[in-house]
Amino acid sequence: MLKQHAVRLRVNLDIDTKLVNIKIQGLPKDVSNMTDLVIKELKEIEKGITEEKEEKMLAKTVQWKFTDREGKFKNFDPSINKVLYVV
Repeated sequence: MLKQHAVRLRVNLDIDTKLVNIKIQGLPKDVSNMTDLVIKELKEIEKGITEEKEEKMLAKTVQWKFTDREGKFKNFDPSINKVLYVV
């Protein structure tokens, strides 16, 4: 997705996951716009990681269960467990 935005904004986007480095080159206005998009994407990733951690932590203290067709108790998925806890 970021690569598509880079093409549209006519900037060079180099993402080095090994070094955890992002390099953006181009005209100042285009680089600024691309930087905003990169920051937005990084915040979304961080939000997802945080939510996943919260779900796992909650499941360690509160775990909602359901019975399957055989009558056995099964744990709800951590994301559903969190929703049920909040409700």
